[in-house]
Amino acid sequence: MSKPEVRYRLEGLKPDNLLAFLALLGLLRALETSRPNWRVRAGWDFQHPPLRPTLMLAEHAEPETVCEAAAEGITRLAALHDFAGATDLKLDVAAARSLCCAASEQSAPGRQYFPDLCAALMSGGATDPDQAKV
Repeated sequence: MSKPEVRYRLEGLKPDNLLAFLALLGLLRALETSRPNWRVRAGWDFQHPPLRPTLMLAEHAEPETVCEAAAEGITRLAALHDFAGATDLKLDVAAARSLCCAASEQSAPGRQYFPDLCAALMSGGATDPDQAKV
């Protein structure tokens, strides 16, 4: 028999808000990074209107502990993202290609998401009107 899961209703995240949904995905990634044994999941609480997402953990954790784990996960993930000194992601096409290629060639554990991040931030469709900057 599986362990009972702990549920936290996330009152501040409205289902019709795209940024709230993205924040939920970020929270899941951060908690997955810092506490993989929690086996975090998200779902919807249909039983108690208004509709809100619910965070589910395989182990008990106080809300403050969940917040601390999220901050730890964000710190770890941020450290893995090296933009080669770029402080502005409006790069010329060659520099953007070079950064994306370098990211995809890295095989260090934990860096598997950086190439996806680069691709999402600097897609070929995101060039300026002159096709000079990505």
